[in-house]
Amino acid sequence: MKGVGDGGGKGGVKRTVQIVLAGRRYRVVTTGTDDELAHLAWVVEKRAESISGGKGVTPDSILLTAMTFAQEAEAERARAERVMDLATRGARELLLRVDMVLGEEGSGEVDDGSGEDDAT
Repeated sequence: MKGVGDGGGKGGVKRTVQIVLAGRRYRVVTTGTDDELAHLAWVVEKRAESISGGKGVTPDSILLTAMTFAQEAEAERARAERVMDLATRGARELLLRVDMVLGEEGSGEVDDGSGEDDAT
């Protein structure tokens, strides 16, 4: 991968770089560092090799790799949304319990959790 231009890094200056995948050169504009781009290209190449079953990386296997990564990203996004939903519901339940306890303290009726009635 060869950088053409200045800058680099997240939030840095955009630059044009060449990325080689499956023997083809792609020119892209990015703010990624050479190390980041090299790592990502390596990840794509390795996954494409896996998808092609050892028959060599081709533009078709690169396309299938991109589609696989997209599918995995969608599944991860859905999982993250489920986790957020569970966490939000849990936090709401906890806040309701805290509000109930604080409300009981304000009324002078605090349950100590023993299950026994203090009135004699």
